[in-house]
Amino acid sequence: MKDAGLVLTAMAGTDKEDKATKFAKQHVQDYTKALDSSSLKHARIGVATDFFGDNVEVDTITNQAIAKMKSMGTVVVPVSFSNQTKYLWTPVLGPIGDAEFKSQFEKFLSFLPAGAPKTLQDVIDISESPEVLNSETPVNPARLEGLKTALAQADTLYSKEYKNIMNKEIPKTREEITKIMKDNKLDAIVFPTMSCPASNRFDKEDPTYICEAYDTYAASYVASATGFPEITVPAGAVEAGVPVGISFLGTAYSEQKLLDLAYSFEQATHARFVPVHTPETIQ
Repeated sequence: MKDAGLVLTAMAGTDKEDKATKFAKQHVQDYTKALDSSSLKHARIGVATDFFGDNVEVDTITNQAIAKMKSMGTVVVPVSFSNQTKYLWTPVLGPIGDAEFKSQFEKFLSFLPAGAPKTLQDVIDISESPEVLNSETPVNPARLEGLKTALAQADTLYSKEYKNIMNKEIPKTREEITKIMKDNKLDAIVFPTMSCPASNRFDKEDPTYICEAYDTYAASYVASATGFPEITVPAGAVEAGVPVGISFLGTAYSEQKLLDLAYSFEQATHARFVPVHTPETIQ
């Protein structure tokens, strides 16, 4: 958590190229100066019950983490989100990403040196060229299809749907989270960072891997859609050896509080571990 605080301290602030950060500078501080390892002793934490039930091992580790917090003095309150907030990709993040990608990506490309691609279509053309397709490192087919989808959806940046999401749906989601926290006097809301572990095999079907989630990333969409801060901290590992994290979500500019809570949990559990395949020189 000290590392996360150091990085946040360096990154935080107002960026003249990003209007969303206009008021951020007044909230910046040294996030590692006074990390409080006792913060869970006095905390009220909401547990987002919507993101459980997809994997037994993840649920077990997350519940053990919550039990540990309770043993430290934390007051735990079950909370639940609206049906839309439980899965924000289709109504919010997907359409926003498709609408904004082309314009933002091409702005990034405009800063590249002469001779580099300047448009999304340029990148697609290069990706589909024989030189790339037949190389040892072709573009991931799913990523290529995603680029094509973003190109086809670029005009939706000016649509009524986009304006409705930006002006109504996102503020509504922020209000929902703020109200849940205010009504329950919460310091943060916790949930498994991902409701299923990563599969220990990526090259073929793994019959031992169990995940009942429609989308194991669903919990992370809340912070992505609202712009509210979320921090994840190691909570343990499943039998296959891959890690499980627990997230702390707060409202705008509650980064210090979230870092304190995560630091308090980290220091009490020391759940982080070095993967067995990490070279000894790195350990």
